[in-house]
Amino acid sequence: MKIRSTAIVLALMAVLWMATPSTASAQMGVLVGLNSANVSLDPEPDDFKTGSRTGFVGGLSFNVPLQDRFSVELDALFAQKGTKLSAPGETQEVKLNYLDIPVMGRINMSGSGPARLHLLIGPSFNFKLSEKFDPEEGNEDDQFEKFETALVIGGGVTVSRFRIDLRYGLGLSNIIKDEEDFTGKNRVFSVLVGFGS
Repeated sequence: MKIRSTAIVLALMAVLWMATPSTASAQMGVLVGLNSANVSLDPEPDDFKTGSRTGFVGGLSFNVPLQDRFSVELDALFAQKGTKLSAPGETQEVKLNYLDIPVMGRINMSGSGPARLHLLIGPSFNFKLSEKFDPEEGNEDDQFEKFETALVIGGGVTVSRFRIDLRYGLGLSNIIKDEEDFTGKNRVFSVLVGFGS
């Protein structure tokens, strides 16, 4: 797992290097916004329920046009995720911070006027930076995996150099460590605003 993660990081660094503004057609931008995150459990436990957690998301965006209407967008985003666990008489917030690296195909729709629509779809390679429980539960061992993959689907509108995106991140891998009774996968709805790219 460690070797595979290292290979992925090296590949992403190469893509980032190719997508920097030194490439004539590449564009770079900044994205900031909010996540509404949850963890989907399968099967759902009877003794508690999960709820959404709102958090920050933001970082850099690199867009490399390949054709008039198609480009590759690669982002590097700090993303706050997690969930809220509710049981009778008790609530606990699970705070998960990630470095998300989505690599998406971007279809740029033609349109009349200054506004242009775009569609996004592609995988995201997400690296856990930290985990925390509020209130603390006294267990210092990591309970969540350090790496996950997800599918990102979304779209947005660009007006001049200003953009607004709506995205949904569908976790594909189990993020809960050493648990045989059920699996957990991130589910994240994001609203992003940005400049450039």
